[in-house]
Amino acid sequence: IGLGFAGSADVNFHIKRSYFQVGVMLTGEKVRSYNNYQAHICYGTRFEDKDVHIAGFAGISYSSGNGRDSDSTYNRRYQHPGIYAEAEIVKKISYDIGIGGSLFGDWNKEQSMIGARFIMYFSAAFIGKEKSSNSENE
Repeated sequence: IGLGFAGSADVNFHIKRSYFQVGVMLTGEKVRSYNNYQAHICYGTRFEDKDVHIAGFAGISYSSGNGRDSDSTYNRRYQHPGIYAEAEIVKKISYDIGIGGSLFGDWNKEQSMIGARFIMYFSAAFIGKEKSSNSENE
């Protein structure tokens, strides 16, 4: 048990009223010392208005990497399926840009972890600045 580095990228999207998350994560004891590579696909729910985005997802993951041997070196290869879950909250700066945080967990036979991370939020639902219909008709 210990602290380490987790870098990730996720894409949240919806098909009609079903919400999904697809993502990847690199983890290790420190930056540029990665020993676990993970991908996940999840199903979830979300709430969103003009000021906040709140979402929760759970699904399956697949991890591969190098496990620690008895001599404390990372020479033993592994590949395992697992379970991934994440909850996130974002304060929107504008309708389609925000910052926030998330709590996540990934559990598999080789390496299980929980953590928190900083989120930068970019929405594909860009609406831009509204134009006045009066000025266009004059």
